Amino acid sequence: MLTYSSEAWILTEKTINKINVFERKILRQILGPKREGENWRIRYNHEIYQQYKDPPLSDFIKLQKLRWAGNVIRMENNRLPQKALNSKIFGKKPVGKPRK
Repeated sequence: MLTYSSEAWILTEKTINKINVFERKILRQILGPKREGENWRIRYNHEIYQQYKDPPLSDFIKLQKLRWAGNVIRMENNRLPQKALNSKIFGKKPVGKPRK
């Protein structure tokens, strides 16, 4: 459910970091703490990735975006996503910050 329509998301470094932090938080809850002797501690990131063999969630989202782009490229030219991809924008953008 987290990645629903993720192919349309705009990924910045900040959002990628937030997604990866969220994923590690969930995996820490699933895997639980690690026992060292008589003490318990939170698992380190590299320990989580060693146990969880799948690539990070942000990589999965990037692959979904590439797959969707491939589907759009193969679409017929009369389809709306293909038209949006191939359209040209005319006119000038106003200079400066938008007014309220």
